[in-house]
Amino acid sequence: MSAPPRELWPSVCLGQIAEFLRGATYKPVDVTVASDPTAIACMRTKNIQADLEDDDLVFIPKSPIKADKILRAGDILVSSANSWNLVGKCCWIPDLSYQATFGGFTSVLRVDPDRAFPRYVYHWFSTDRTQQLARSFGQQTTNIANLNQSRCLELEIPLPSLEEQRRVAAILDKADALRRKRRQALELVKHLKNSIFLEMFGDPASNPKGLPKISLGDLIRVKSGDGLVAKDMAPGGAFPVYGGNGINGYHDQFMFEEPKLVVGRVGVYCGAVHLTKPKSWVTDNALYVAEFKRPISETYLKHALIEANLNQYAGRAAQPLISGGRIYPVEILLPREEDQACFEKAIANLDHLGALSEIGLKFLDDLFSSLQHRAFSGQL
Repeated sequence: MSAPPRELWPSVCLGQIAEFLRGATYKPVDVTVASDPTAIACMRTKNIQADLEDDDLVFIPKSPIKADKILRAGDILVSSANSWNLVGKCCWIPDLSYQATFGGFTSVLRVDPDRAFPRYVYHWFSTDRTQQLARSFGQQTTNIANLNQSRCLELEIPLPSLEEQRRVAAILDKADALRRKRRQALELVKHLKNSIFLEMFGDPASNPKGLPKISLGDLIRVKSGDGLVAKDMAPGGAFPVYGGNGINGYHDQFMFEEPKLVVGRVGVYCGAVHLTKPKSWVTDNALYVAEFKRPISETYLKHALIEANLNQYAGRAAQPLISGGRIYPVEILLPREEDQACFEKAIANLDHLGALSEIGLKFLDDLFSSLQHRAFSGQL
């Protein structure tokens, strides 16, 4: 039986079927260890990904945490204080095998299960349209945007019967599972690159193959990029702008015709390594390889630098900072040029496979967005 038309579905304010709960505040000195019997896991904004990611948890004292701030299966964890483009981002809380709470930069949207099916509400809240509306209500401070929970609770959500909500959520869950499998395939491609490197050249730390080594100072010379903040970028520009962690905008001018190997220079992404696209700009948040002192495959060098974990050589006085002087003494393996070429070919094949997977993922994302639109307009 087809769903009734959207106009026959009642709409209610989100606040009639759910409430926001603010996260627990704590100080850095409160953070303890997982083995502390008086501690509880605490979710932060970094744990809010496509799925809840709990590989990196902090633990805080459990004693001051009220019962309503213990996460429950079916809660929707929301980033309530973050950069503007991430505020409102949400993830589903599954049935956890441990107790957890949530921190001050997050909130929980908790649905009344007698009024609405939580998974249905999650799918609605995570749609592009609802996310954009929630973000538009955000209150911007100097560096951070805060979710306006009162405005969000005024948003209208179409609310058919509980049975119909379950049916819609089940359809969206199946479609979303296809996207997740494609994302997992892309992650596998990334891990394969690391595996190929280790298989061909061995662990650089132990160097089991006895390959020669060379210091970066004898191999390359790096320079800092040119400053270009977001407000000075050209809207709709065609040329990617690279900062410490890859592309962070676009501009109508470029610095380099050819691709450049870049390393995050400052901040949290200090030491991150990227190979730019042709015709790009590199900001002063990154270093770029300005000169090669001897022939080497850029693809090989990129992965050798990733394996070197350059972040460990950053200065820590105020914030992480890398300079040429800090990384020049670092040694990397220097395999034969023909082995580098073989590695480059293998990576190119994986990149091709990854590009095909990206195209497939884009198709599935578009399909899922279409299904979401149809679902919440009563057309499924």
